[in-house]
Amino acid sequence: MAPTACLLLLLFCYGSVSAREYYGVKIGTFRNESYGLFGEVWFVNETHLQVTNLQMSLGSADIQPRFYFSNTEKFEKAPLVFAVKKAPHGVRYSEPTENALPSEINKEIFVIRIPAHLKDWKYFGIVAEDKWFYLSAVSLKKAYPEPLCCLSDREEPTRGIVGLFYNAGSAPIVVLDSKTLLLPKFTFAGTKPPDGWIYAGVGQVDQSSGKKAFVLGRDTEAHHCAIHEDYHGDTDLVVRLPEDQTVYDITYLSVFCFQYSVDFGHIPVRLDPTRNPVPAYVPPVSHGPPRQEPFFPCP
Repeated sequence: MAPTACLLLLLFCYGSVSAREYYGVKIGTFRNESYGLFGEVWFVNETHLQVTNLQMSLGSADIQPRFYFSNTEKFEKAPLVFAVKKAPHGVRYSEPTENALPSEINKEIFVIRIPAHLKDWKYFGIVAEDKWFYLSAVSLKKAYPEPLCCLSDREEPTRGIVGLFYNAGSAPIVVLDSKTLLLPKFTFAGTKPPDGWIYAGVGQVDQSSGKKAFVLGRDTEAHHCAIHEDYHGDTDLVVRLPEDQTVYDITYLSVFCFQYSVDFGHIPVRLDPTRNPVPAYVPPVSHGPPRQEPFFPCP
């Protein structure tokens, strides 16, 4: 196949397939056919677990299901439980909920806070609290995912993004979770070019292959603007990939002029969820669907 055809195929696939779901390091599976119970259990990080695709149908069974942790000496109820939901305008959020599971659950996602320290526990599962037995449980013996340090330039290991124009650059980049990256000592002469974005995608760096990332503390869904400020290396930038991207869906991270499709500097990204597991991104906590903010134009 000709190189041009290969590139077109790559871009077609990238544009037509949504990001792979990444939940962390899989620990095991809940399964109990007597109660219609099924769910996949993951380490989010050192302090939280995630249960995905949770299904349960208790019917007339008179039991009180709860999330519990245990070791050979004691049980302890999960102190905090969050149900991951999607607002009408498409934004995902984590809603605090009681650790009292309903009798009917259909393919829901829950995030669970680990009590005290992970090393204190050997098992996690759903307990029939009034009768004190596990409906199903998994062992916590696997290693949890940690932030990855660092993404650095092969020829200049002390650098992350190596600039081509406008002094774009950074120190080696830390992957905080599957959607969030830390760009230490970020530099960019942002007042000079027409626009500048932190930009991530697949293949050749251009307008059609990537998406604009968000600078945390600066950008929101309603106010997402180009970088027009100067950075001199005394600021660490934290950026978040858009809803339909994770670090496993991209092959580059760039400082990019979108108006003229110019790469000011980038770093290749080659991460695999099996070989390079990082903490899973968890949507922000909200008591109910977050309000959709009115669009606020950029200056």
